[in-house]
Amino acid sequence: MYDNRKRSSQWLDKDESPKHCPKLDIHQKKLMVTVWWSASGVIHHSFMEPGQSITADVYCYQLDEMMRNLAIKQPKLVNRMTPILLHDNARPHAARMTVSKLQELKLETLRHPPYSPDLAPTDYHFFQNLNNFLSGKKFNSAQAVKMAFQEFIDSRDPGFYSKGINELPLKWQKCIDNMDAYFD
Repeated sequence: MYDNRKRSSQWLDKDESPKHCPKLDIHQKKLMVTVWWSASGVIHHSFMEPGQSITADVYCYQLDEMMRNLAIKQPKLVNRMTPILLHDNARPHAARMTVSKLQELKLETLRHPPYSPDLAPTDYHFFQNLNNFLSGKKFNSAQAVKMAFQEFIDSRDPGFYSKGINELPLKWQKCIDNMDAYFD
């Protein structure tokens, strides 16, 4: 979102007036970004046009872009038997066109249960840290948002990405131990 200010609670004495903190507009400007990353770093990212959503066509195009970038940035992942892609069962990911594209690109998919952000490294690690990085910031243009996103990527140390991926088996085990209960 362009405006990432957070409203917070206040401790007040009995006779003290609260500080004014306006509610955020429910129709804030937003900019959607898709991110493809591995334990070594960001492979590909792209910003969606306002009002555009992820369709099977868009997803397949991004798969092609990601694979082109992966071949340049991390050729050893492309040259292994089959790169593994962790993705959920959202409609664009499960469409026939996407399944065909995944087979064409020789990508093995590692699925996770739907509506389980505690089991998706992009949700519990990447975007959670991005949200913390952007917290309290206000942007006046899409370009400023894109620059802040790039600043976030550039500010991550090399271990940031591997930490997110390496936490995945621990999160899965925690889910199994809690009989598939949501825990984060």
